[in-house]
Amino acid sequence: MLVECNLRGDIPEGIAKLRRLTVLDFSVTKLSAKIPSGLYNISTLNILSLDMNQLDGSIAPDICSKLPNLAFFNVFGNQFTGMIPNSLSNASGLGLINFGNNNFIGPMPEDLGELSDLQRMNFQHNQLEDDTFFYLISYKLHWITISSCSRESSQSIPSGIGNLLNLTVLRMTSNYFSGPIPDTIGRLRKLQYLELAMNKFTELPSSIFGNITALNRLLLGKNNIHGSIPLSPGNCQRLSGLDLSHNNLYGSIPHEILNLSSISIFFNLGYNYLTGSIPSEVGSLKNLVEFDASNNRLSGFIPDSFSGCSSLEVLHLEGNSFQGEIPQGLREVRGLRELDLSHNNLTGLIPVISVSLH
Repeated sequence: MLVECNLRGDIPEGIAKLRRLTVLDFSVTKLSAKIPSGLYNISTLNILSLDMNQLDGSIAPDICSKLPNLAFFNVFGNQFTGMIPNSLSNASGLGLINFGNNNFIGPMPEDLGELSDLQRMNFQHNQLEDDTFFYLISYKLHWITISSCSRESSQSIPSGIGNLLNLTVLRMTSNYFSGPIPDTIGRLRKLQYLELAMNKFTELPSSIFGNITALNRLLLGKNNIHGSIPLSPGNCQRLSGLDLSHNNLYGSIPHEILNLSSISIFFNLGYNYLTGSIPSEVGSLKNLVEFDASNNRLSGFIPDSFSGCSSLEVLHLEGNSFQGEIPQGLREVRGLRELDLSHNNLTGLIPVISVSLH
C-alpha cells in the first residue's frame, strides 16, 4: 500500500514480478500514463485501488478474467476512456466496483447482474448508457451511484428497484430518467439516502414518506414532479434534509411535515406552485439550518414562530405574496446570515435583526 505518497510517473512494469500480491493500493498519488500490461498477470490480486490519480487509456476488457480473485476494484477519479470491461462477472467475488469520475463510454456491462456478492457500485460522471439495469439482480447491493452519465434518451427506473432490500444509498442524478418514481422504492426500509435530482420524474409516491423509516436525506429537486406534497411523512423520524425544489408541486405545505423535528440541515420547497401560508409548526424545527420556500404562491403572514428555529442560518421566502410586517421573532434567530424577503407585499418597519446578517 502506497496511499497518498505523492508518487509521480508510471506504474512500474516490474510490479508483475510480485506474483503473490493480494493488495495493490496506489490511491491519491500522482501516477499517470496507462495501467501496465504486467499488472494483469497478478492473478492473486484481491484489492486493486488506483483511485484519484491521473491514469488514462482504456482498461483491458478481459481484466477480470485475468484477475478472477478481485473483490475490490476502484479506479475512481482518473482519466480512463473506452468501455467498462465486459469481464466483470469472471471476478465472481466482487463486492465493490467504483468507476466514477472518468471518461468511460458505451453501455453498462450486462454481466453486472451475475455478481451476486456486489454491494457497492459507482459509475457517476461518465458517458454511459444505462439501458439495461441488469444490476438489479444483485440483491446484496446497498450502495448505487449512477449520476451525470450524460445520456439524453429518457427512460424510467424499473419497479425491480424495490427488490434491493439491503439498499441504503441510491443516487441517480442528472440521467434524464422520466416517468413516475416507482412506488416500489417504498419497500426499501433500509434506505437512508435517496437522491434523484435533475431528472424528468413526474410523480412522487407517498410510499417514500410512509414506509422508509430509515430515510435521512431526500433530494428530488429539479424534476417535473407534479401534485401535492404527500401527507404521510410521520414515519420518517430520521429525515434531516428535504429538497423538493424546482418542480411543479401545488397545494399547501402539510403541517405534518413541519412536525418532523429531525429536519436539521435543509428544507427546500423553492420554485414550485405552493399556495396558502407557512404553518406555525415551522417553529418546531429547532435545529434547522436552511429553510427555502422562495418563488411559490404562498401568502398570509410570515409566521412569528420562526423564532423557534434557533439554529437557522439561511431563510429564503422571496417571490411570494406574503403580507404584513416582518415578524419580530426573527430577532431571536442570532445566527441568521442570509435573509431574502424580496418581492412580497410586506409593510411596516424593518426590525433589527442579527448582526451576522449579510
